[in-house]
Amino acid sequence: MDLEPHLESLHQALAAAATAGGTEAEALIERFAIPLDAAFRLAMLDVVASAAGEVSEAIAPGRVDVRLRDRNPDLVVTPPPTGGPSAAAADGLADESADLSVLSVDDAEPEAEDDILARVSLRLPARLKTQVDELAARAGLSSNAWLVRAVGAVAAAEARRAPRSGLHIGQSYSGWSN
Repeated sequence: MDLEPHLESLHQALAAAATAGGTEAEALIERFAIPLDAAFRLAMLDVVASAAGEVSEAIAPGRVDVRLRDRNPDLVVTPPPTGGPSAAAADGLADESADLSVLSVDDAEPEAEDDILARVSLRLPARLKTQVDELAARAGLSSNAWLVRAVGAVAAAEARRAPRSGLHIGQSYSGWSN
């Protein structure tokens, strides 16, 4: 999506308003042209991202991702999946001691319509961040969307696991025995 025609339209409207205000107003607008351009671009990106979020909610579990390319947003639409989870993931979820590495990020349950988003800061080692970026790109997702799905898949698998009884790593019993 090319933002330049929209920015040009705003510049023309400002120039017309400045002309009505006289030479002082024209000089003022000319001085603020570059900072205003950055502010307009940021505001437009915010509108595009908000619209993509609303559309994503409407087509869940499909989604619309916004990617920035050459200072312009690109919208990437991922339709809802047509099939269920992969057989390997389904088998892995059935076994309580399954390795979570068999989970697919597509196995994450979609967000409910009334889910409220929360912001979390996540610090990753640079090597792991690079790996996440590569996996997300292969899946056609943003890194954030990939991480949300990956965390959702692991959380769903953990929720389906049967609770374990007895001692767990790091736990011990103490007391007297007869």
